[in-house]
Amino acid sequence: MTGPSPFTALEETFRLLGAQPHPLTIDGRRLGRGLPRRQIPILELRWILTRPSAASDLQGQVIEAVLGGMRQQPATWVVVLGGLLLPALRCLAQQIAVSRDAGLAIDVEAELLSRLLTATRRPPCDTHRFAMHLLQLAQTSRAADHAPIPTPRSVAHRR
Repeated sequence: MTGPSPFTALEETFRLLGAQPHPLTIDGRRLGRGLPRRQIPILELRWILTRPSAASDLQGQVIEAVLGGMRQQPATWVVVLGGLLLPALRCLAQQIAVSRDAGLAIDVEAELLSRLLTATRRPPCDTHRFAMHLLQLAQTSRAADHAPIPTPRSVAHRR
């Protein structure tokens, strides 16, 4: 019997960190760059970060804030970074695992998460570069595929 895929486990953990009534947040007032001037729950932040219109300087500021959190609470903020990058990781995994072999897909997911974890153990500038590369890859892939970006329910009902 196998458990959830690595990406499913990351998604579930990320969602727990972002769950109401006390979601983990990043202060949009400190970041500026067109973000809402309030505490932004990480689930909403992922939606903002992965929109096709998200500017790279905005993405960079968010990644920097997450890297700052890693210095104080590494385990929590590594999950946050992984959760924010999960749409990009999924795009990359789909490009790599072109077969429908579930075992291969799980191996690809595990390898990508291993690479992410390795990147977080490098100097922050390397981690930042790795994260930005993934975000740009996902935006390019989505633009080419015209794939819709899922909107979290919590964001959708506030509009």
